[in-house]
Amino acid sequence: MPLLLLLAIGGWYWLSQSVAPAPVAPTPAAATQPGATVIVEQPSAASTAAPQGLIGQATPWGAAGLEPTATATVAVIAPGAIVLYGPPAGSRFGAGDAVSFYWSWPDALAEGQRFVLYLVSAGERRPLGQVDEANLGRAYHLRVPVEETGDFRWEVVLEDAATGATIGLSENRAVSIISS
Repeated sequence: MPLLLLLAIGGWYWLSQSVAPAPVAPTPAAATQPGATVIVEQPSAASTAAPQGLIGQATPWGAAGLEPTATATVAVIAPGAIVLYGPPAGSRFGAGDAVSFYWSWPDALAEGQRFVLYLVSAGERRPLGQVDEANLGRAYHLRVPVEETGDFRWEVVLEDAATGATIGLSENRAVSIISS
């Protein structure tokens, strides 16, 4: 009988303790996106107050009828999910040299999608070449000769082949083409 009474008191004590909700951390995927901005909204003081009543394993929220409250909201804003690898910014090449461009995209190309590599100068965008199928898994490569001389910027755009609509856009990088 004393053992049964001791177990009952221990169970009552365990059920009467408040359990604080665990904080929600931003997802690791958000932190690994290049150029991504992570916005974390903190909960209000009212939403962080522990619920009153029985707390335990009977329901996920501690007591029947209590609804869970959000502890944090994570929003990821990724302006350019196309990641450029090379050539690095400020690279110099001779006119007529074949230049290798490398980039990655986290998803497989869907039917009707293509990457177009653009050379940008004085606000004018000129297509240098395109890739419409994977050639290195989720990384892509395009080797093209660049004939013009001058200081340019290059960028990769994921487009819908039928409409030309932009689906994704990389950052742009400086490259110089000099007379050979």
